[in-house]
Amino acid sequence: MRVYYIAFLLLCGLLLVSTAEAANKALIIGVGKYADSRANLPGIDNDIAAMQDAAKKLGFTDIKVLKDQDATKRSIEDAITNWLAKGVGPTDTVMLYFSGHGTQKKDLSGDEEDNWDEALCPHDIAVGNGDILNVLVDDEINTLITAIPSKVTYILVDACHSGTSAKNLGSSSVSKFFWYKGVDEAKCSRSMSRTPKSSQDRERNTNNEPNTNYIVLSAALDSEEAQATPSGSLFTNGIAHAIEQAARQGTPINMRELNVAAKQYIDRYAQSDRKQTPMLSGGTTQFADANMFLPQAANEGSQNAGKNWRDIENIVAKAEDHLQIQINKENLKLGEVIEVTCRIPKDGYLNILNISREKDEITVLFPNALHTDNMVHSGQVVKIPGPDYGFEWYAGEEGKVMMAAFLTDKPVNFYKKGSLGSDGVFAELKDTIHVRGAFHIRKRENEKNAFVAGIKIATIQ
Repeated sequence: MRVYYIAFLLLCGLLLVSTAEAANKALIIGVGKYADSRANLPGIDNDIAAMQDAAKKLGFTDIKVLKDQDATKRSIEDAITNWLAKGVGPTDTVMLYFSGHGTQKKDLSGDEEDNWDEALCPHDIAVGNGDILNVLVDDEINTLITAIPSKVTYILVDACHSGTSAKNLGSSSVSKFFWYKGVDEAKCSRSMSRTPKSSQDRERNTNNEPNTNYIVLSAALDSEEAQATPSGSLFTNGIAHAIEQAARQGTPINMRELNVAAKQYIDRYAQSDRKQTPMLSGGTTQFADANMFLPQAANEGSQNAGKNWRDIENIVAKAEDHLQIQINKENLKLGEVIEVTCRIPKDGYLNILNISREKDEITVLFPNALHTDNMVHSGQVVKIPGPDYGFEWYAGEEGKVMMAAFLTDKPVNFYKKGSLGSDGVFAELKDTIHVRGAFHIRKRENEKNAFVAGIKIATIQ
């Protein structure tokens, strides 16, 4: 196998610094594969990856992920009680995220106005005799989260608690409401907030519980269905993109702004008859306007960076949507192999650039001499190096490296604009004049997007 040496690239936009005193933690839960495969959801892997990135950008350095078969009811309860709450004090910040199905279960405690509890669906849900087992009902969730002695707990829920038995929403969207024989689908639920609210209060999105230390941002109103797609759930994509932009621009962001950003994203991409409206509940008065970035969150990627690096960051920050990029490892040792994956959310033209912070040089990774055509299609996965490349990449020089990916509606090909490098495969751009020129695009009235983009940064040491 021929090995090409490339001193490399990629993500987080931020180098996060751990503080020994703080116990700021993030628990990310995603269930796309259920014990009953009929309940499976698309795109949950993408949700998990997006929220891991978002948590890092917010400054969380202690992150735990529960996925699919690891996200049973018992394991979720254990993770919250014995990991998320453990070691946390009144100066710490905690984040809890869930992506998967939501549902309703007959209320047995008598505290629900409509006689139905709202519930989240772990991996091991089971249905029988008109009932559903192994769900986390709102009473249980309330007990778990109120026992966390944090300053604030941010809760992001990408699920819904109302819907119909018709899961297929058309196109590639799937409802995140789990219907079973026995559920009263006509009933509305409230969010995970425990204080009873009237329907009018909930629809106004003004839920507030002044004595709580948590705030909840839910994916949809009680009368709506949250949507999952192969490229990720709409709500999660919206909040991840908003956090990405805020981190790149160095501006604060709060839960109220996340709410607005998620709604705008959903309005842009949801089917016209499948709208969903994110809503806040819990301690909105205390926490809705608080900056979510932790003190240790800092964009060190651009410190001491050259003009090309900064220009690329600025261009990506102006993108109207986040393009998801993944790398097999973000902290690399010299000689370790690197693989990059980009998931394509829509048809367009893909360009992937590699920029070294120390040298401030730009290399066009895709398209290249092996793949000169850069037109890609929705749902496609582009892997570099691909199985037909005949070589692998490995980390060859210490420092920070960035990969920036751009997906344009109109034909743009950086490989053709650059000069072929000494390796005979990749083109080099001498400066970002080609990049800036390529994105001077006038949008038509009905065009949703000129381009989408994403960045990954890796540290080689």
